[in-house]
Parts: sequence; C-alpha cells; structure tokens
Amino acid sequence: MKEKTDSVLTLDEWKDLYRQIDDLLKLTWKCAQSKAEEKMLELRKLYIDKVEMLVESGETYLELDVRLKEIAKRLKPPLDKHAIWEAIKPEVEPRLKETYEKVFKLHRRNGFDKVATVLRYMEKLGLPREARESTPKWLEEELKLSDL
Repeated sequence: MKEKTDSVLTLDEWKDLYRQIDDLLKLTWKCAQSKAEEKMLELRKLYIDKVEMLVESGETYLELDVRLKEIAKRLKPPLDKHAIWEAIKPEVEPRLKETYEKVFKLHRRNGFDKVATVLRYMEKLGLPREARESTPKWLEEELKLSDL
C-alpha cells in the first residue's frame, strides 16, 4: 500500500494551525471569564434577594451570617435592589471575588488542559519550531503549568 505524501502540512499551514489554536485558547479564556462572571452575578443576586426577604418579612431565621442580618435590620422597606446591594456590597464583595476566581480558574484550566494536549500531540506529529515563533508569553507559561 502506498502512503499519501500530500497529507503533510506546509510551514504556512502549520503556522495557521498554531494561530487557530491560539485563537481557541483565547476563546477558552473568555469562556472561563464569562462563566465566572455568571456565577458571581448569581451569588450576588442570591445575597440581594435574601436581604430583601429579611427586610420585607422582618424574619431573621434564614441562614445568613450575622453581619448581613445586622444590615437587614437597619434597612427599612420599601427598598430597591440597588439600595440593598450598596448596603451589603462591602460584606459580600470579597466572597463574590473568591467565587469568581475559583470558577474562572476551574474553567480556564479545563480549557487550557485540552488545548495543551492537542499541542503535545501536534509536536509528536512534527510541529515545526518555526511554526511557533509567535507564541505569546502567557501561552508559554500556561503550557508549562499544564505539564506539571
């Protein structure tokens, strides 16, 4: 059986493939950011809704930390969500940031791990070094981290 020699990529095709993978990495980064922001906004809404319920009902039986209960007792109805947010923001913003970081890192790592695996296979297939001449520094660092 004859092997096909026309399946070998040219240097320009390798470079294009690498650019496509770089674009894919950027998309995984943006996806991780988006998912982290979505989770942070969900948590923010949860905090606002719980404080709103506390203000409206006067009940403090919900499992909120002591500081949020104190804030809720000081607020008087009728309130809008923006006023509640401004009152609780100093207390919940650090938690929101922690949530954002955790979700972002998880999704970024998952995306980069997949792309790093593809790049390793490409190197095994013979990705020319010249095709990776424009590797961004952040990509190089992520690839090194994924090798650990």
